[in-house]
Amino acid sequence: MIFIGASLDTIKTCAFITSVPVMFVMMVMLYGWLKWMKKDYGRKTSLEMEETLLKEMAEDFEDSDKIEEAEEVLEPVEVVESID
Repeated sequence: MIFIGASLDTIKTCAFITSVPVMFVMMVMLYGWLKWMKKDYGRKTSLEMEETLLKEMAEDFEDSDKIEEAEEVLEPVEVVESID
């Protein structure tokens, strides 16, 4: 567009038209990600999520002594009570 001497309005229009499908795809990806997170974690608290992660890491290490190492890797998470 720049090489053929198109005006700035033409370039803006092309950029907008090109961005619409990209925005649509990103919205679909965001919806899928939120659905996946809700399915995996639902209404779990951050403490429950951390315990789940520690159990999964312990299974990966295949040794219960490695749980302490996994806890050192994770930073402490401040537990906030939900307002329901």
